[in-house]
Amino acid sequence: MTFYLSPSFKKRVDEIDAQLTTFESSHNRIEQKRALRTALVNSCALLSSLDVQELRLEIDRIYRKAGNWTEIISQDSHFEYFLSMAEGKLLENMKLSVKSRARILNNLRKVKAQFTTKEIIAKRESTEIVKCIEDLKADICHEANTLDVDKDLTVEELTETGRKVSKVFGVVAIAADVVAPLFHPTMTPAGAAASIAVGHLAQLLK
Repeated sequence: MTFYLSPSFKKRVDEIDAQLTTFESSHNRIEQKRALRTALVNSCALLSSLDVQELRLEIDRIYRKAGNWTEIISQDSHFEYFLSMAEGKLLENMKLSVKSRARILNNLRKVKAQFTTKEIIAKRESTEIVKCIEDLKADICHEANTLDVDKDLTVEELTETGRKVSKVFGVVAIAADVVAPLFHPTMTPAGAAASIAVGHLAQLLK
């Protein structure tokens, strides 16, 4: 495997979750904007740390080995079992915080609620997945450099930026699935492929 996570990956994921939690729970507009800007900066750094070309190659490798992974998605009970017993265990073994793990799994569940099974299992090339990550990185890094905490932003503007940051957790799921052999060797290629497909759509949640 030539794709690796940076030593600061876990720390940044947990920090982004904590900053989003502050943003979501605070009633102080200044505190919200500061938490959101810090989350943007950390999200930009996390996404920039990923070698997307190596990530693309590893996704291709997983898809080649996966075989038919659609059954994991097709039934709600199968999908929930997979999240609890495979994806959840992988994230736990990576030593992500309980709250970060819960946020990631919740985003994956939202995909199942917002997209049809046909949409989820539609074949997506690794190049499309990587382009979506690069587009998200460009958007988030731009916001990190331009968000003015002294500017009076509307609730809608803040909510939309918070939604963008939340989409980073879909990328986290994809990256975790690619390095699953290091943290959760019993994760099958089929399981990793299913989670990558869902993680990709987690970047498109409304």
